[in-house]
Amino acid sequence: MARMMATCGLLLALCQSVWAGVTIMHWQTDNGAQVDFVPTYDLPIVDIAVSFKVGSAYDSTHWGLANMVANTIDTGTTNHNELQIAKQFDQLGVSYGANVGRDGATFTLRSLNQTNTLWQAALALGDVLSHATFPAAAWQRVRAEQLVGLKLAGQQPGVVADWRLYQALYGKHPYAHPVDGTPKTVHMLTPAMGKQFYHEYYVAHNALITIVGDISNTQAHKLAALITGAMPTGKPAPPLPAVIPLLQSKTIRVPFPSKQTTIMMAALGAKANDSQVIALRLGNYSLGAAGLTSVLSKLVRERHGLVYGINSGFVNYKHKGVFIVAAQTRNNNVSQATQLMQQTVAHYLHQGPDAKQLTAAKAYLTGAFAVSLASNAALLNVVNRLSFYALARNYLQTYLERVQRITLPTVRSALKHTVNWGEHVTVIVGGSQ
Repeated sequence: MARMMATCGLLLALCQSVWAGVTIMHWQTDNGAQVDFVPTYDLPIVDIAVSFKVGSAYDSTHWGLANMVANTIDTGTTNHNELQIAKQFDQLGVSYGANVGRDGATFTLRSLNQTNTLWQAALALGDVLSHATFPAAAWQRVRAEQLVGLKLAGQQPGVVADWRLYQALYGKHPYAHPVDGTPKTVHMLTPAMGKQFYHEYYVAHNALITIVGDISNTQAHKLAALITGAMPTGKPAPPLPAVIPLLQSKTIRVPFPSKQTTIMMAALGAKANDSQVIALRLGNYSLGAAGLTSVLSKLVRERHGLVYGINSGFVNYKHKGVFIVAAQTRNNNVSQATQLMQQTVAHYLHQGPDAKQLTAAKAYLTGAFAVSLASNAALLNVVNRLSFYALARNYLQTYLERVQRITLPTVRSALKHTVNWGEHVTVIVGGSQ
């Protein structure tokens, strides 16, 4: 225990020194986009993220639309065709990417900090984000690729379990459907739908720009202006409805031709900006996030030999997120494994961790914090998430202090009052009906 506390203290001192060199500058562009800039000087690189606060939760009945828009946005603009856009990024030596989640879509760009390269990269990104045309031929090609991906995903029991889990847990809420949509819904998506979604939501008032890299504040201001200069002001996306809790637990069995069975259990968790998020992470660490030393692994895997692997964790969204427990087992062990998993989680959520487990969790979170700031890309992700979910401006400065200040009663109370295990979903994919 003493050695663990000493290690935790050393990590805390290291992380504080790392954070001391990080400064977040914030402003708003003329057309309303929010901007965060963190200067770093280790590498001649600039990382940029442009996030729009409209993910798959805004698909309406057109499941997969937000994902399709993000994956076809670079296939043509009013100024360039798809080949010209790709060649431009390639000649500049920049790395471009797109990612969609339930709450938003994020586009990333990594460039050298050489002035001419950076300005051209910013203009190219701005062109893609503000002048997309969604050519029909490209849309059909990407849609076909998406359908192939969905077919392959449907052959993976873990993916199928995840789909069914969200549907059962969220019901009619927009978080319920898969981010990528389903084969049936994606097949029905058209360029016209994409254009309507794009023109309504890809606007400055929905945009958040995060810049991390070796440039000055003046250069960062110019960079943000170049990216958003042609972006319409627009209106913020309408708020999503509240998540309606389950009235009782339910179990869903999905037959699947496999020698192993995937078991997933979930209950509603916390919002991304909930004050108890850190306490919940501390509490979950010993339950199912500590690898082979976790409570679930030692009991269900090591002692009883019922599963191949098992873990638990919280996934946080703008609205209530998910607390998930997942495991893989032999088909003939499903009943025993499911029962022991449910009992172990229920007991732990009621009792919480002990003092030694909390100390280990604090050491882990402290070390993980240092890693989250160790590179431009990692720092970009942290700062982007901070602003996207409207966390306190001093969140990072006070994070380590709050981790250390959290007590056992606080952690136990957070677990007990956030996760209602009496209203959880169990999905079993594999074996026979």
